[in-house]
Amino acid sequence: MNKWDNIFLEGTTFGPLNEIFLSALLEAVQKHIRVTAKEIIDLGYGDGDALVRFAKRRFKVVGFDFSEVALAKARQRLDDAKITNIDLRLIDLEEMIVQDKTDIVLCKLTYAFVENKERFLKNVKNLMKDNSVFILITPVLHKGVEYFKEDKPGIAVDFDETKDVLANHFSKVEVFHHNYLGARVDVTTFLCFA
Repeated sequence: MNKWDNIFLEGTTFGPLNEIFLSALLEAVQKHIRVTAKEIIDLGYGDGDALVRFAKRRFKVVGFDFSEVALAKARQRLDDAKITNIDLRLIDLEEMIVQDKTDIVLCKLTYAFVENKERFLKNVKNLMKDNSVFILITPVLHKGVEYFKEDKPGIAVDFDETKDVLANHFSKVEVFHHNYLGARVDVTTFLCFA
C-alpha cells in the first residue's frame, strides 16, 4: 500500500471534469495542434472521471496511476458506464518510462504531488507526438496574495515558477483557464505544446 492508496481509501474525491469546460478545452486544443486529436493518456486518473468523459467522446484512452485502490475505483466506474476499451496501467508517475506516444497528455490535480517535477516533465514530453499537447490542471498560489488556513488549497504550486518550468520543457505554454474558487483558490489550466 502506498500514499496514493491511503488517499483513495480515505474517500478523497477530486472534482469532476466539467463537460462545458471540456468542450471549450478540446476546441482550443484542436485549433492549436491542427489535427484531430483522438488519443489521450491521463496521468493520475484517480476514480476515472476523465477517462469516462474522454471515452464517451470516442478517444482512445490510456490511464496511468500508482494506486491499486484508484485502479479498482476507476474499473468500477468504467463498468458502470459500460466502457470496456480503456487501457489502465499501474505506473508510478515519478518513475514512468513508457514507449507510448499520444495526441494529448492530461494531468489533472496530480502535479502538485510530484516531487521531481523536472524528471516528470521530461517523461511527459517523451509521451507526446510532434504535434501534441500536455494539459496541466493544477491548483496554484500567487505571489503577493495572503493565504489563510481556511482558504489555502491543500496542494498547490507557485504559478510563476510553474510557468517558467513548463516553458523550459515545451515549445509554447499558454494559460487556458483560471477557475477561481472561494476567496483565494485558483485552479489553473495550462496548455503546453510539444
